[in-house]
Amino acid sequence: MTIEPANPTDLDLDPEMETGLEEFDQSDVVVPRLAIEHKEAMFRDTLSGQVFNPLTVIFLGLVKQRVLWHHVMEGNDMPMCKSVDFKGGFPNSSEDIPREKRFPWDKSGFSKDTFDPTKPLPCEGCKLKEWGSHPDGSKPYCTEQWSIPLLYDPFSNDTWVPAIATFQKTSLTPIKAYLTSFIRATKPLFTVKTKIELKGAKRGTNEYAIPSFVTIEETDRGEYRGFSTTFTQIKQFLHNPPQGFDVDDQPAPSENVNRPPEEPASSATMETPTSTGPPPSEAPPSDLPF
Repeated sequence: MTIEPANPTDLDLDPEMETGLEEFDQSDVVVPRLAIEHKEAMFRDTLSGQVFNPLTVIFLGLVKQRVLWHHVMEGNDMPMCKSVDFKGGFPNSSEDIPREKRFPWDKSGFSKDTFDPTKPLPCEGCKLKEWGSHPDGSKPYCTEQWSIPLLYDPFSNDTWVPAIATFQKTSLTPIKAYLTSFIRATKPLFTVKTKIELKGAKRGTNEYAIPSFVTIEETDRGEYRGFSTTFTQIKQFLHNPPQGFDVDDQPAPSENVNRPPEEPASSATMETPTSTGPPPSEAPPSDLPF
């Protein structure tokens, strides 16, 4: 298995011929997002524009984050705050965005006057993550999101490229159930290939896509160390403080349901039962990400 940054070709090039890309190395590679197009129920590669459903991937690990969007979304809105590590948030108080779309200090429990812009706000003490803090009173204002570094094979030729998929709101329940099966089996995510399929749903005028996850087959054990290294590199990238704000993390449509936080559902109530996860491992590597 190889990991390539671009579409491979079958050109028979003279090995001594310069291609113009000699100074481009792995540190220059842009990792695309696999964005969910909810109305079409498709994954879209933000770099190539290719769309997929279903999609076969190798999940590398989990990076938990948070993002806060204004409750009235328009055109090119940016997040009002983003936490890259689920622990500290970087509020957006840019003068280039409308005042009402900036971080809502009055609702957060923090004071702008004492804020040190070189340090993130502690999520633990932020009121915007609490139930009922959203302007409609039915949910938290700040959205939990799970960013999953992964590999996928866009050309179906066993050439796997890195990407990042982000799951929010109604997508969290099935992804939590699927990852729970790996915790129970004490196996890293990258020990198997996973098929993701999006199914369209609608509540009133709200259209959204719900993912399901099914284990297909095991991956090559000889690749585990490389998978772990790739996960570490992408995690470090995701943990970088926002330089400006990433517009790839678009908000998922709300399910539009008023209800308090749910207890984790049993596998019998999920789109993806535990049986679709991996079999137990006899001796999992202790230093690999789950």
